[in-house]
Amino acid sequence: LPDADVQQRLVHYIHKMVSCLEEDFLATLDIIIPLMTSNGSSLLNDFMRLVGQLISRFGAKFSHKVNAILKPLTFEVFTLVRKGTAELSKNKEYNKAALERSELGKEVTNLKLSYFNFLYTLVKSDVVQVLGSKENNSILKEVLGVVKQGVLWWSNPNGQRECWNIFGAL
Repeated sequence: LPDADVQQRLVHYIHKMVSCLEEDFLATLDIIIPLMTSNGSSLLNDFMRLVGQLISRFGAKFSHKVNAILKPLTFEVFTLVRKGTAELSKNKEYNKAALERSELGKEVTNLKLSYFNFLYTLVKSDVVQVLGSKENNSILKEVLGVVKQGVLWWSNPNGQRECWNIFGAL
């Protein structure tokens, strides 16, 4: 989507649709998922919040969709975080604090926080079993490794707390 204002209005509209349409909204996900996952990190953050809302609202009724999107969503987040981190580390005047305050640094941090919030919503819900499903079992070790890194190495206190919350819920 070309315009940030249009994106935000669309996201607001989608959240309202969930409230108004309830379970009938789930039928529209096959159209919405590609739109929200192919336009960079800002919509990906919003998509993870939407999935969290759907998990909280519909629980097990939504687990088949969560099962289907978890692996591609995780790969997309990891790819964007790795690209952003690699770009940040190219800076000749590498100063971690300054880089984290840059636009790209904030984008990477927000993406990580959104992903950890999404994971926390997942593990504290009744759809946590999708993490260990045969479709997602191959990524479980990497997901838990990233959460562990968040606890041990991430300087962002909100992110670190969210990672601890994930482990506590497991």
